[in-house]
Amino acid sequence: MTTPVTILFVFAASLTEARSLLPVLREVEKEPGVSLICLTAAHLADDARLSLTQKLLQTQDIPFYTVGKDAPLSAKRILAQFAPSVIVLGNDNLIINRYIVHTAAARGVPTVLIQEGLLNYVPVVSSKRSAFWLLTHPKTPFFLTRAYLANGAFGKWGKAAVKTMLRQPIGNKAYGFNEVSLFCVLSEYDAENFCRNGSAARRLVPTGIPSLADKSTGPVYQSESERDYDFVLFTTCEDQWLMTSKAQLGIYQDIVRAIRKVKPNARVGIKFHQLEDKRKFCALTGIEIIETLETAFARGRVMVGTTTTVILQSLLLGFPTVSYLPEEHQYQWAESFLTDACRRLGILATNNSSLVAILGRSLNGLEKEPALVSFREFWRERLQNSSVTIKNQIMAICHDNLYQQ
Repeated sequence: MTTPVTILFVFAASLTEARSLLPVLREVEKEPGVSLICLTAAHLADDARLSLTQKLLQTQDIPFYTVGKDAPLSAKRILAQFAPSVIVLGNDNLIINRYIVHTAAARGVPTVLIQEGLLNYVPVVSSKRSAFWLLTHPKTPFFLTRAYLANGAFGKWGKAAVKTMLRQPIGNKAYGFNEVSLFCVLSEYDAENFCRNGSAARRLVPTGIPSLADKSTGPVYQSESERDYDFVLFTTCEDQWLMTSKAQLGIYQDIVRAIRKVKPNARVGIKFHQLEDKRKFCALTGIEIIETLETAFARGRVMVGTTTTVILQSLLLGFPTVSYLPEEHQYQWAESFLTDACRRLGILATNNSSLVAILGRSLNGLEKEPALVSFREFWRERLQNSSVTIKNQIMAICHDNLYQQ
């Protein structure tokens, strides 16, 4: 490509998003005649997440602008200042991102959305964030969202958000439902679900997502002597569940009881999600806390969890893996790639009897079953190639856009 192009990468939500965008950025910067600009913005008033994202960019020696500091708050001014040929995002439902997508569409600037992680298609949150979910759900009346913003619930972003949103409510407040030019999704399953549920993306392409690429490689096992935990349990982020802490505890009590039936003297460890409130699991007895994911994979034999990304990682690394999603809670994750995959692979337990049966298989070569081997090989290859696949899609859009001009 001989004509210079400018590609704007917007980092605006979390480290998971940044880890999806960074490998693509590294591939794009190899292309001749391409200028890269990185923009960071706080997710609501979450300066902590913004700081982590900025530190990650700094460690990668990637310069960036920050919305509200050395970059304007207005989406129109952002486009005027940086004049991008294409905009790449990991999230399209945050306030500033929605306005960037909408403004770019009005000005004929292509936008590319890269799915940042595993998704479900039923909006769920914990009670702590139920107000935020309600006010960001697509069917919520706009005046409620406006009132929430006006009361300063978004901290320092409140004033900027109110000034913008009082003028005109822009875009869809659900992830993946705004009018981006291209939406790069994990799988065909995700593409079908977004289409069926009314995504406004002009084109959806199953590419795999780079944030999972580094989770798909590594040693399958350490030496036999080092694997001293028979089972390792993983908790997911509490914000993903619309249930009480007691119900969450009950899921893991079910798992421990099933393990004792399969192997009474099993050594069991638990790795908590970094955002999890460990106090609600204090009633779990006879298990040990594992501090890091690396330790869990180095010392565990069988991995057990609910709908966490670690379950997918465990599958890709070749561990015997069990997913437990009780029937009474399936409405929350019934439509997700991971739930569908575990169901097809026969490792999704939905009640106590099926949980005991699958745990039994996990001690007898579950990971060597043909369906699991095929799944592992296919997804390792797709994920490892995802950055290059997405880069090619971005450069094709740049070429098409320049040609049309």
